[in-house]
This record gives sequence, C-alpha cells and structure tokens, in this order.
Amino acid sequence: MAVQTYSMATQADLQVGQYFKVREFACHDGSDTVLIDDELVNRLDRIRTVFGSGITITSGYRTPSYNASPSVGGARNSQHTKGTAADIQVRGVPPLAVASFYEETFSTGGLGIYNTFTHVDTRNRSLVIWKNSGSNTVSSTGASEGYWKDYQNAADPGGGSTDNDSGTITVVIKRLQVTFTWENGNSYVGNYFPSETDTHIYFNDNNFYRCKSDFSRPEKWNPDQKYWSTYPVISNITYNNIYTEGASDG
Repeated sequence: MAVQTYSMATQADLQVGQYFKVREFACHDGSDTVLIDDELVNRLDRIRTVFGSGITITSGYRTPSYNASPSVGGARNSQHTKGTAADIQVRGVPPLAVASFYEETFSTGGLGIYNTFTHVDTRNRSLVIWKNSGSNTVSSTGASEGYWKDYQNAADPGGGSTDNDSGTITVVIKRLQVTFTWENGNSYVGNYFPSETDTHIYFNDNNFYRCKSDFSRPEKWNPDQKYWSTYPVISNITYNNIYTEGASDG
C-alpha cells in the first residue's frame, strides 16, 4: 500500500477503489495535485459496503497552504496534507455509528468524532481516538459494542445506482470570479473555489482573502500582524455555479 499522486486535470474521474473517484478527494483550493492513500480508499470502500449508503468526503487531501489557512486552521502535521485522511458523512448514519464500526474494525490509524462528520485516517500507529478536537483524546468512542450494526444496510444509499458508486448525485459548486485592479490600472481575474461560514466567504492563492457573504468588504490576511485588513485591490467579486457529479450530501 502507498500514497498515490493524481492530477485533477487528467484524472479527476479516475476510479479509485470500488466506489470513489479522484475528484472526491481533491483539495478545496482548486489545486491540481491530489494525494490519496491506497489503504484509506480500502477502508472507505469497506465503510461504504457495510452501511450500504452513499458517502460524502467533506475534506480529503489538503495542500499545506490550504490546511494552514485561517478558514481551515488544520494541525501543522495534519494527515490530510499527506493524503492519508478523510472527513466523511455517511448518508443516514450518525458519526458515532461510523466511528463505532471503525473502532471495532481497525487497530491502527486516527479516528475523530464530530457533531456532523467522522474523521478517519491511516497513520501508522495504534488507533488514536478524539472527540471534537484533536487535543481531546479519549480511550474509546463510548459506543456500546456493535452499536454500528443498528445502521448496517439500513441507511439511504443516496444517488448511487450501481455497486461501483460511492452514492453520487448532481451537486452545485460555487466558483468565485475575483477581479484585482492595481493603482497602475493593470487588472487580473482569478477563479477560486471558496469555503464559507455564516458571515464570510474565504478564498486563497498565495495569499488568503475573505469577503462578506454578500461579496462586499474584501479583506486580506496579514500573517505577520495576524489580522484581516481591507483590500481595495479586489475591485469586484462575482460567482457562477458549476454543476457536477459529487458524493451524496448525507
């Protein structure tokens, strides 16, 4: 088993394992390179088979810069940056049930239990478990033995219509078109796949930016001073929707 390197430009629809495609693991910053661990795919395939339900990979591979961005705030040595981790939602199955199965099935790796998703990774060590924060490690998931079996093959398989399908449906992805205009009159339009909170939209290239949810007040992150400042170089922000096939949204 090994970590494989893929290209979104040429291999986005390449099948990996029984159910998944490369694009489902891609970094949300739009990067071309995607790292995917073979063993991670094997484990996700097994989860998909056991629960008989579509899986959404809400976060797979992350570039180190995206992982370190203010909108993500990932751990410095995050398994996501190595291609060995995935945050997942299994349609119709609570995160604790997914974690219960993982704990009883695999003796190595990492397992994080959150309110809306489960983190799984294949780090090379005895299974470490945490709840809601990587610093909040626990000795077990706290689920009763076999708890996951209550959800086995009882969940909604989602959009998947064949055995070789992670449970995909047509999803809409927002793509920002951002115009930068400098004092000398030169301008540039960049395309970004953003992440969003209730109040802000975040996007990045070599720098990190954000704006209000209504696309007003563009700001740039100042890493030295560690604060957001108004960034008038961004003169316009619009968006369009890209319709693609993605994993069931759980």
